[in-house]
Amino acid sequence: WNVPESAAQELFERYIQRVPEDLVQNTDTWQALAASLQGSGNDPRPVRGPLALEFFWLKRKDPDSDGLTPTAETAEGLCVFQLQRSGGKPVGQLRHFSVLSMDIFEEALTSVKNLMFARLPVMSIRYVIWCREKGEDGKLKANTAVEDALKNLCFRWFRFENNKSVRGKEMNRPR
Repeated sequence: WNVPESAAQELFERYIQRVPEDLVQNTDTWQALAASLQGSGNDPRPVRGPLALEFFWLKRKDPDSDGLTPTAETAEGLCVFQLQRSGGKPVGQLRHFSVLSMDIFEEALTSVKNLMFARLPVMSIRYVIWCREKGEDGKLKANTAVEDALKNLCFRWFRFENNKSVRGKEMNRPR
């Protein structure tokens, strides 16, 4: 990713326009990521060091690939994660994960999971599926295809999250 923070939002927005809406609905938005970049009310300084957000473009390793570094226009996905502490234990929080097609979701998530376990000293990875879509009964629901793909990779329900009237299912994947 290697971009200055001033350009990050523009790149994110150019990329996210290419992602199907049903996949965008299930992950953190730029506003949530930007809030994490800026720190908290107790310490408004930008987050740096080992707890900072890490952004990675995703692109399949294909023999017919052009070999160029992915950009907002050519990436097939984006992941954003960070090291967090939960009950004193290190956890990898997958803050944003999106791909251009559900067809590559599980393959891309497997690669991200492997990258996170290789790079971070964590016991588990957590991902929140935000429930922004309404079902036929009018209640918020998670994207079942996304939830099933996570379950196929041994992610299991951990707890519910609530954030500004949006409910989320936090899924946990132990090492």
